[in-house]
Formats: sequence, structure tokens, C-alpha cells
Amino acid sequence: MSNTSTTKSTLPSIEASVCVSLGSTSAQGWSLNGYGELEFLFGDELSPENVSIKTLQNSKETVKHLFDYLMLMVQTNKKVIFFNSIGYSIDGGKKKGDEVGPAYSYVEDVKNFQNLELVGIMAEVVQENPAMSERFVVINRNYKTSDGEEIAGQWAKQIQQYLEENDTPGMEWVIDLGGKSGTLYHYEEGIYKKRETIFSDPSPNSVIRNPDEFSKSLKIELDKLKTAGIDLSKVAILQTGMARDKNTVEIFSKEVAFHKFITQQDEGKYEAIDFSKTVLKALDVSSFTLSPKEGQKMVVKSHIARGFFGRILEQILYTIWY
Repeated sequence: MSNTSTTKSTLPSIEASVCVSLGSTSAQGWSLNGYGELEFLFGDELSPENVSIKTLQNSKETVKHLFDYLMLMVQTNKKVIFFNSIGYSIDGGKKKGDEVGPAYSYVEDVKNFQNLELVGIMAEVVQENPAMSERFVVINRNYKTSDGEEIAGQWAKQIQQYLEENDTPGMEWVIDLGGKSGTLYHYEEGIYKKRETIFSDPSPNSVIRNPDEFSKSLKIELDKLKTAGIDLSKVAILQTGMARDKNTVEIFSKEVAFHKFITQQDEGKYEAIDFSKTVLKALDVSSFTLSPKEGQKMVVKSHIARGFFGRILEQILYTIWY
């Protein structure tokens, strides 16, 4: 048992080299190696298929498969961090002030969590596999970096290159259309910046079983955007959620310039790029340290890649110390 259940103010810093963005219907992940290179996770022959909070809650075997896979990817003396929707499991949802719990917790420290639907299963896997102890960390989603950024990546912010590669340059607006809602982004200063939430009632997942109903709901949302003065010929929709899982291509709107499913691999790629740019503030990082501070903040320190011989020396020292 680790010591993360002491107090919020006494939590030590943690150093991580693997990031997993774990949402309700999908997951993206990437690892940092000793040479400062991003390696994108999932979609290979070693990884479990269709990783998400929902699928993991239904299968302890899949959780074990996921943890085995991530143990292969993480550097010897570093942590795997989970963030995104799973980060609400510590406080049980969005909270403020004194209602906010610890900045992070190892999954086996179950008393730090308000929601144990998934974390309880993760804790069992760790307890049955002691080598996994103190390696898997959930980051509280109610914490932000010291400069106010979410401790996560947002793929839509960095999606310009993807659109250009798909022959759709110059998009002024992007809609990230997920399972629970859509998020509208506007292109400003070289990135897409979040503007507002749309298509949340009903949610996309709640109407996708009937494609005609989905199309009607989407048209209502697009009509609202037109009324607000947005030119739909400069709008791209990139969709995930159940629609992507079922490959329901008949719902694609012809009113906008571009409407496609973004693959999980591309979603992970651009989320990793955004995490590197907005959280780590660097692209040639071999690992990073998170240090909890007062006011629901985390100080992020990026460790620039040391090169081949520096990495070998670190491994030797770790072997001696531990």
C-alpha cells in the first residue's frame, strides 16, 4: 500500500513516462522514451482492443491485459498516469474548494476514490500482481497545471495538419463530436480554441441507434450555428463515440465542408501533440514530474532527453539503488 492517502498537501512528486487518456467510450495513449520520442499506444498486436472505461468495467481480464501492456511500455522507474474522465473517480465528479480531494492516487489506494466501479477492479489486479504496485496513477481531473491548463491533451486543438492532409485546409471551425456532446472550436493564433459545448441534449450516443433521428438532431445544431452567423462551408466535423464504433457513415452531413470519423490512432496522435505543447511545453521530453501544490494545481517539470549513454547510466543507478 502506498502513502497517497495521507493528506493532499503532503503528496510527493511523481515522475511519469506513459500517458493514458481514458474516457467513457475510448482511450488514447502514448509513451515517452529516453530519446525524447513519442510512441503511440494501442492498435498494435500486443494491446487490448476497444479500451474504454465501459469495456474495462466489464472485464477484469481486459484490465490485466491493459496493465501488462503498459508495463512493457513504461520506463523502469517511472509511472503510468491515467487522466480524462477517469480523473473524476477521485472526487466523484466536478468539485471545487474543500470538496476537492488529492491531486492523484495510485489505483490500489481505494480509500482515495469516491467512484470504485473501475478503480476497484484495477486495485484487485495490482494486489494480485505485486510488481505493479505504485506504477498506475489516476490524476484528479479537478486539478490543473500551474498556468491553468488541463492535465490532458485536446486533439482538436492541433488538428490543422490532419485537415490539410485530408484536402480540407482553411477550416475556421471544428466540431469534436463525441458520444456525450459536441465541442465547437475556432481557429485562432495557430490552433483551434474551445468555444462552447453543443449537441448535449439529446446526446449523440443516445440517438445514434436511429440514424435518421441523429441526422435530425445534428441539423438542428447546425441550424443554430448558421443563425449565429457561422459559415458551414468553413466547418469540419470529426466524430467519435458509438457512431464511430458502429461505422454509421450515413449520418455524415453534407451541409459542412468535412464530416468524417477520426481514427483512434489519429485521435491519440494529436492528443499527444497537444499534451506535449500545452502541458509539457516541449517536444523532446523523456519523462516529466508532477508536483501537487495548493489551490488544486500541479507543477509540471519536463525532463529533456539525455541521449543513449545518459539513459544507460540511469538504468544502472536504478538497479543499484533498488
